[in-house]
Amino acid sequence: MLIGISSPYRRSGLLFDRWRRFYGTDSDDVLVVRGGSRAFNPSLPQSVIDDALERDPEAAAAEWLAEWRSDLADYVAREVVDAAVIAGRYELPPIAGASYVAFVDPSGGSSDSMTLAIAHREGERGVLDAVREARPPFSPEAVVKEFADLLKLYGIATVHGDRYGGVWPAERFQQHGIDYRAAEKPKSEIYLELLPLLNSGRVELLDAPRLVNQICSLERRTSRGGRDSIDHPVGAHDDVANAAAGALVMLIGGPPMPNYGMYQFMIARAEKREAQAAAELEAAKTKLEHAKGSLEWVAQQQQGGKVDAVLDDVNVTAPAPRRPTLI
Repeated sequence: MLIGISSPYRRSGLLFDRWRRFYGTDSDDVLVVRGGSRAFNPSLPQSVIDDALERDPEAAAAEWLAEWRSDLADYVAREVVDAAVIAGRYELPPIAGASYVAFVDPSGGSSDSMTLAIAHREGERGVLDAVREARPPFSPEAVVKEFADLLKLYGIATVHGDRYGGVWPAERFQQHGIDYRAAEKPKSEIYLELLPLLNSGRVELLDAPRLVNQICSLERRTSRGGRDSIDHPVGAHDDVANAAAGALVMLIGGPPMPNYGMYQFMIARAEKREAQAAAELEAAKTKLEHAKGSLEWVAQQQQGGKVDAVLDDVNVTAPAPRRPTLI
């Protein structure tokens, strides 16, 4: 004999399937019993249930009254996600001439994973090329360096991500020559835009079980005002799914991108070197002024002369960095 006891939740999964098939039916093998908490425990104060219903009617009705939640639904059918997976494709190497985009879901390294997804566009289809996940605990600085090295391998100079941690992600990625830009759309909106791409077969996913499971476990929640939001279930995670969705929506959400990924990366690197050269030049000029002042003081003390005629002939310059040529 196998007994399962649970509070109702969303209208999917094994529990809902057994209730739908066997509740109120005459079966020799399966018996489904449904009732509110006070039906099984009359000593439970009604005031506890009333307070919970006032705070959150949907959640309390499921927890205390054994009612299936009407505000939750599956985000996407698993069959749709499985159809988007290219079996046996775990990662794609960089392709010469392709333009890539990347999306990162940052984390402080203690509770959530930090993830990165890289994708490119082929016509009207978005292709997921690479996914990385650093599971906690980890060093955020070390993971940022690892991600930055992978981004450079694909010729990516700019990575997008959510607004986690304020300026922390931007500062860390900038230290490794990568520009970090906060995504304009919230996570829920990104998921909503990914859904029609999945349903129409316009994306190719990697054969990554954690990615597939996280996408399939997402919930669509309808607020009292009728607005839908997408997020992971309570206690679950969607870090890999968030990064992959962000990269794919950036690709398919706009016109085809030009093949300037590597060129932009080289420009950014040249500008960084130019800024470093300018800073070194200013430092050299400051040292020269200090040295000039010291020599003038010594000359005044010992000989009473000036050294302007000599020092004025000194000119500190830095060669201008050359911009890369697009071939």
